[in-house]
Amino acid sequence: MVQLARDGGHRCDPVVFAFEQALEARPDLSIAVTAQGLGGVDGEGREHQVPVPRTRTLTKSTDATVVADVNSDLTCQAGPASPQPDRALARAQREIRDELVDQFEGGRVVLPLLSESVQRVLSALSDDRTDARALAEIIKRDQAFAGHVLRVVNSPIYASTSPTVSLQQAVSRLGMGRVREVALLISMQARVFAVAGFAVELNAIFRHAIATALFAQEIARSRRRNVEEGFLSGLLHDVGKPVVLQAIVDSKRPAARELRADRAAVWALVDDLHGLAGRVLAAAWSLPDAIGDLIAGHHDVHARTPSAHVTRLADSLAHFTLGDGTLDEHDLQSHPDAAELNLYPEDLDAFLARRQAIVGAAGVFT
Repeated sequence: MVQLARDGGHRCDPVVFAFEQALEARPDLSIAVTAQGLGGVDGEGREHQVPVPRTRTLTKSTDATVVADVNSDLTCQAGPASPQPDRALARAQREIRDELVDQFEGGRVVLPLLSESVQRVLSALSDDRTDARALAEIIKRDQAFAGHVLRVVNSPIYASTSPTVSLQQAVSRLGMGRVREVALLISMQARVFAVAGFAVELNAIFRHAIATALFAQEIARSRRRNVEEGFLSGLLHDVGKPVVLQAIVDSKRPAARELRADRAAVWALVDDLHGLAGRVLAAAWSLPDAIGDLIAGHHDVHARTPSAHVTRLADSLAHFTLGDGTLDEHDLQSHPDAAELNLYPEDLDAFLARRQAIVGAAGVFT
């Protein structure tokens, strides 16, 4: 008789952790596999047989399905078996999903707001009379904002031969559109990508968002498309993730507590709802409808607008550049969105040549 550990670890030999029904039939025994079926050892070391119906599937494990035949050895069916779902966790996930969808669609979720400094800057940028000097004076009132602007303008992606030391010079060099993007970046980092207990994961997502934005502007420029729209679409494509995450953390339902105990289940729900949440946030921030639509559908391969192609390709370039292992260079060279944008291998090589500068620029904010 071969004794089995309750935590398994064996594969198809045929000693496999798959005997819950036998344990239920004789809970007083330590169940084990024998040549005749299942056996057990009691507290005094005596062996017992545990009757098992002929050729009955006992249970499934993540390793294999074991079939017991009382007239033969236990055999292991080829191939892995499907893991048994945690029904309670699945119910909790569905309950919280329904709650969040109802809140997002009904406008009853608490959304992160733009800071007052960012709102003043965006308001000034909407006024055609605002020049670089006036905008620099507004930015100067917020030292953190001013510091970010100077760091960005001196980062590898924008730096010139001489450092920029004045805000007015920084605004002139960046341009009004770029200052708007920096303002959103600052607000996102401080107000959106800040959920207690998830700092490491959100920092990685934010870094990826910046890299995606920078690649998107390069792709848009090469295709003679709106560069600012490309940047914003790339920057905001996953902005719904921290919004959903914060809603899960804030939920007082018992189901939410159960869900939060399983981080994988939390992130599965975040991935499911982040497009919807991102669209709602974009509307709350008064961003163009086109940006909200793109955020909501950027994973939809059937979305075939030029902006969708730009964002998806930039997303892939960012994944490759930041080395998360999801793509290799062959995947990029055969990327369907590159073909839709009429990009050639040498075009992709030119984007990838910017990797070091883009990583450096992303590091300014993370």
